[in-house]
Amino acid sequence: MMTKMHLPIIIIIIILLLLFICLFKIFIFLTGQLAFCCRLTPVYMVLIGVLASLFVYFGDGPLWLYTDPKYDTYGACKDNWWTNLLYVNNLVHPSHQVCLLHFCV
Repeated sequence: MMTKMHLPIIIIIIILLLLFICLFKIFIFLTGQLAFCCRLTPVYMVLIGVLASLFVYFGDGPLWLYTDPKYDTYGACKDNWWTNLLYVNNLVHPSHQVCLLHFCV
């Protein structure tokens, strides 16, 4: 038989159980994000390093270095490589100086 004394205890147990489930889901989400960053960052660092230092040596021709400044990935990577490695490049430079430009044709 349930008394009035047991009702607050049951409510507290339900609240603690829901809190545990929420904290567990947050933990699973954060470990997934950490694993994603650990997989992505080394490859991303190499790509940014190549674009910031060796990209100008990959091509030749009379118009190789005289491209549109809007699409100057070499200069943007050379100046703002640290924002890309910290994953804050969309916050620091949201509209210009994009290092890894995706061309949508």
